[in-house]
Amino acid sequence: MSGRLPLTGTLGADRAMKLSIVPMPKVDGRVLANLVSSISESTEFESVRVRPPSYGVSSIRPNRARGQFESEGFLILLSEMGKEEGEILLGVTELDLYHPGLNYVFGQAERGGNAVISIFRLRQEFYGLRADGGLLIERATKEAVHEIGHVLGLGHCPSSSCVMFFSNSILDTDRKGFLLCASCRRMARGTAGFPLKFQP
Repeated sequence: MSGRLPLTGTLGADRAMKLSIVPMPKVDGRVLANLVSSISESTEFESVRVRPPSYGVSSIRPNRARGQFESEGFLILLSEMGKEEGEILLGVTELDLYHPGLNYVFGQAERGGNAVISIFRLRQEFYGLRADGGLLIERATKEAVHEIGHVLGLGHCPSSSCVMFFSNSILDTDRKGFLLCASCRRMARGTAGFPLKFQP
């Protein structure tokens, strides 16, 4: 949801990074545990942990005509939470999110700030299919890494295999990988402590 930006001076440029997952407000504990494990394997954060839930979501009113919640409100809530230096907060919600001008979003991020992802449309059940916990975690990990990339200053990538490729549908998410492509590697070159991994 943002253009390609230089990484100079972005969050994490000179320190080890930490990631904290914030349930907004509640997410199945098994999903959270598996997501922590998957993100830990797919990135190089110093630590990945789960923080207590944010119950401030109750103050965000849904768009009743759409039956969805605007994603910006979740980022505002995250920005009001205290965090350590070099820490990124990743909100995870079961609620369906949208951004003005788009029918829905899998997530949203603020450059140099925090990010949020929704697992509502990442579940096979949303498409009338049998639940698949492993596929859910794969999708959630890709979307989490994608939004973290935006936090760190990366924009969308034209390579469909790169994790920074924009997912116009769940098919795009399933097609792309967990890693950054060579072009995105050049964008991050020389950035000490950069926590995302690259394609071989």
